[in-house]
Amino acid sequence: MQVFPSNFEEINEVLTQSERVMLLEKFETVKVKVVDSIQRYYDMDFKKWPSVNDRLVLNHGWMQLVKDNHLQKGDVVELWSYRQDSHLCFAVKIYERSKRNISSSD
Repeated sequence: MQVFPSNFEEINEVLTQSERVMLLEKFETVKVKVVDSIQRYYDMDFKKWPSVNDRLVLNHGWMQLVKDNHLQKGDVVELWSYRQDSHLCFAVKIYERSKRNISSSD
């Protein structure tokens, strides 16, 4: 599950009015496509989870992206939004902690 910040200002800029209502008021799911850096596509659910401090999350497909990209604790994932035929999509860019020489205090 990918968790977005609870500050919705940036995400509001990319949502249509109907997506805002679905996500933020009705707590409904918006179906999205997510593409990784080697052009693998994943169907995911984008939704607001009140039980996670009103965070927006990507799930139902996120764990497959994690597995396929060998993500580990400490890796950073940058998400870029775009539209394809008016449908909300996300592209991910992965920054692996091990390649950034960042020490961990785990």
